[in-house]
Amino acid sequence: MTNKKEKETLIHDSGLIEDKRVQKSRIFVALCQIFSIILIFLGIMAIFAK
Repeated sequence: MTNKKEKETLIHDSGLIEDKRVQKSRIFVALCQIFSIILIFLGIMAIFAK
């Protein structure tokens, strides 16, 4: 089992910093999931609106 936190941490001259790409990709994935749920909900509403 690998340590995920270790992969997200970069070593820099000023100390340890977090990888911004990981944070941005998590936000993007979360937004895509929320958008998918909204689309599914709207599709179900459209089916029952007939």
